[in-house]
Amino acid sequence: LRSLLPKDWDSDHEVAWCWLSETMESLLKSQLGGKLDHQEKALTHFMSSLNDDMRMTCRQQLFVNFFEMAPKSVHYLKQSTTRLHFIADKV
Repeated sequence: LRSLLPKDWDSDHEVAWCWLSETMESLLKSQLGGKLDHQEKALTHFMSSLNDDMRMTCRQQLFVNFFEMAPKSVHYLKQSTTRLHFIADKV
């Protein structure tokens, strides 16, 4: 996020972001345990089974849904479509 908010980002933001990241990781691991590896493999298998057109549709829909659920996020994710697709692939 630092690169998206270079003027606003300071050490307090960095500390908060690190705390959030570590807390979420800990919560997910405690809630999901070994299920996370299984779900990641299943999602990877599913995505690899899609043809290019379906994968493109999934990428596009991911951000449409995300921006509907968190409208303010559109102000922070001012990226090119290519970059958004790259991010979606990593998700």
